[in-house]
Amino acid sequence: MKYDCPLVSDNYFTVLGINAFLGRTFLPEENQTPGSHPVVVISYGLWTGPFGSDRNLVGKSLTLNGHSFIVVGIAPKGFTDIELGESTDVWIPLMMEGVARPLFPVLNSGDFFSSLKAVGRLKPGISFAQAQAEMSVLAHALEETDPKTKKQKQVILSPNIRFPDPEWRADARRIAAPLMAAVVLVLLIACANVANLLLARSSARSREIAVRLALGASRVQLIRQFLTESVLLSLLGGLLGVFVGIIPSRLSQVFWGPLDLSPDGRVLGFTFLISLLTGMIMGFAPALQSSKLDLVPALKDGASQSGYRGSKLRSLLVILQVALSLVLIVGAGLFVRTLRNRQTIDLGFETKHLLIVPLELRPTGYAESRVRSLQRLLVERLAALPGVLSVSLAHDPPFPGFLSGPRKIFTEGQESGPGILVDYDEVAPHYFETLGVSLVRGRDFADKDRQGSPCVAIISESMAHQVWPGEDPIGKRFRMIQFISLSAYQEVVGVVKDTRYRRLEQKPTPHMFLPFAQNFQVSATILIRTAMNPNTLARGVRQEVVAMDPSLPLPDVRTMADHVSDADSDQEAIAALMSLFGFLALVLASVGVYALMSYAVSQRTHEIGIRMALGAERRDVLKLIVGRALLLALAGIAIGLIAALALTREISSMLYAVSSTDPLTFGFASILLAAVALSASYVPARRAMRLNPMVALREQ
Repeated sequence: MKYDCPLVSDNYFTVLGINAFLGRTFLPEENQTPGSHPVVVISYGLWTGPFGSDRNLVGKSLTLNGHSFIVVGIAPKGFTDIELGESTDVWIPLMMEGVARPLFPVLNSGDFFSSLKAVGRLKPGISFAQAQAEMSVLAHALEETDPKTKKQKQVILSPNIRFPDPEWRADARRIAAPLMAAVVLVLLIACANVANLLLARSSARSREIAVRLALGASRVQLIRQFLTESVLLSLLGGLLGVFVGIIPSRLSQVFWGPLDLSPDGRVLGFTFLISLLTGMIMGFAPALQSSKLDLVPALKDGASQSGYRGSKLRSLLVILQVALSLVLIVGAGLFVRTLRNRQTIDLGFETKHLLIVPLELRPTGYAESRVRSLQRLLVERLAALPGVLSVSLAHDPPFPGFLSGPRKIFTEGQESGPGILVDYDEVAPHYFETLGVSLVRGRDFADKDRQGSPCVAIISESMAHQVWPGEDPIGKRFRMIQFISLSAYQEVVGVVKDTRYRRLEQKPTPHMFLPFAQNFQVSATILIRTAMNPNTLARGVRQEVVAMDPSLPLPDVRTMADHVSDADSDQEAIAALMSLFGFLALVLASVGVYALMSYAVSQRTHEIGIRMALGAERRDVLKLIVGRALLLALAGIAIGLIAALALTREISSMLYAVSSTDPLTFGFASILLAAVALSASYVPARRAMRLNPMVALREQ
């Protein structure tokens, strides 16, 4: 079984304030001498899963990489890792690195500084800025200890250990901002809708309210009563929303695994406050209007006395709903168009009929020679499968999520100064053929480019243009920073077409490829080009892995098309959610228009009867009702267009090949809303057309 086993210091759990559920955490003496204390702490999930909650597990041995470790403790429930979305199975003392990660030495590699993450607590009275300043001084002192390469060192503190990477936080904010804005807009539309319904209900209760006022009730008491009713409704709706929200939060664990999105105390508290605020917003207008009721007409007629003021307020609320709905529909349309445009991007390689097979050999604990042999044999066996056209190895396939590099290079004769940052990957022969990347000049890697032979490299066109503009790069040489020293000279033997390697929307960047055989990597990905449906080959690939070494974990074989699609999952999620919010806004807007027109017809029954008695045709009644709805819709669309033009500029950086003021999207959203408004008003208009004038004239 494959476990995620990070190396930690002995005070790791103490600093985090975490006590073991069973047993203990690490002792100071267990992290002083390399390889002397083979002990581990395992996660609660691992203990309750494969080990069946065995309370006698503490003190027993666990085999990792062929070595025996003693379980000294079980981590508490709920603690998996300090970083959000990560899941740890086993924690190992840092000094056991030589046993746990024999192929990835850090302590004696000279790259110790950049290979570890530190977690700490600030002393009382010390600000975050002061701590960052002290760390900068420390980084400068460490830089002075490395005068040979003048390698720049930085210590960047993060106030959030759950989400420490600034780029990750920026990406999360970039994705969350439009979604939260959409949620707020939907909430406002719902508030306007419910407020409109409450206004109509308060008009129907005019006699009741007049009686209360006549018996001595104050305006404050009436406002309090209406607000209490609306807040109670919103709290019940919020409670129902929490229960409904539990379902997708449970389903999210299927897709995001350790990322727990189930509601907690903070979510419930936030939901309560939002529900309370929503109730006050949607109940304030009806409460205020009802408290200004004219007593004599209300007590005499018992009918609605809202008059022009109430009608105007309800119309304004419908206009608001239409305007906000337009903003949401425009946003959804822009993201959907962005997603469609991204799917047509030329990646520089062919994704069809291509399988990728992650090959992780770190858990085996094999020596380097054994790993190299397994990688070579597996490539040979897979190449012999029926339907396979070519097979190759790479350390990182395109769109890996976490790409190695970039590395700083220095061209021959200019081995000082700032250097040039270039992305890189280690690949085997036939990589470009398998991926479908054209070779522009020179040659591909060959079996002769192995360990001990002259170091060579293949570069992308963009790197050739940047590093050697106007020159033939074939035969040129460069060196790169490798750990804390300069590597041997790498001779350029080929130039390939540019490909998109990191992000779909990011233009190709300078890239260099190094021979896999000259740059040993335990982690690798096998790429298989087939002549058939690649999914039909997946089972045969797994069988070959098991046949070669039964102890290897089964690889997650998948198509390159699915792999690239995962790289665009954020945009797909945004487009899907924005479309959902746009649909909800459209439904709410149609309900608002329908409710207003239905109420207007019921209130104007007597007027419609008079019009029909005086000779008005049914089409005249239709024009009266539908025309009113269309007028409100057009007013809302006009306001919504202005708001959308201002707000969509904020998401322009998230769009691809579409303008934030795209006229096609704006026009489609406007026409759609106008059509929905007409459709929603047709049913009340049709009911008005069928009124019997004699019956309508008797209505009060």
